[in-house]
Amino acid sequence: MQPRILLSATLAATAAGQFALFTSTSLATALPAAVTIGMFGSMSEVIPLTAIQRVIRGAVLGRISAVFLTSEAVAGLGGSVNAGGLRRARPEQQRIPREIS
Repeated sequence: MQPRILLSATLAATAAGQFALFTSTSLATALPAAVTIGMFGSMSEVIPLTAIQRVIRGAVLGRISAVFLTSEAVAGLGGSVNAGGLRRARPEQQRIPREIS
């Protein structure tokens, strides 16, 4: 299978999992969405690296792999840092726990 087709499919599945996770209302729907994100998200990271390893010569491969892995780490860190601020910016979506009577 062509890497671009496989990458497109895994990115689409990751996006569907993200949508399902952020629109879920219970753990029963959030858990499968999180598993989908983890499984297809990992594949989305490995596919470009594998394709690059097959094309790039060894002397440059380490530098290019380092750039890919660093950019993934920066994107993950940026997303985790910004997520709290985005959540606080929309307080109307936060749930208020019901009191037990």
